[in-house]
Amino acid sequence: MIKSSFFKKPQRKRRFLQFLSEYLPPDRVHLSPEPVKTRWRTWFSVIQYHLQYMHLYSGFFQQEKSAGIAVVVAH
Repeated sequence: MIKSSFFKKPQRKRRFLQFLSEYLPPDRVHLSPEPVKTRWRTWFSVIQYHLQYMHLYSGFFQQEKSAGIAVVVAH
């Protein structure tokens, strides 16, 4: 769900970075690294990022929902 929420959505990426800047120090505000299929280390980096920021995703998507911005949940 997270990848599809940000894939080809530059405005949402900007809003997420802005949201992160409200809760994190400037040196920690960045998007998730992109995994490379043939490099296992990049997959671990992505997993570590999502674990570290998981608590912020729910707040961000709640904010998007309350602002009337469509958030589609895949089943």
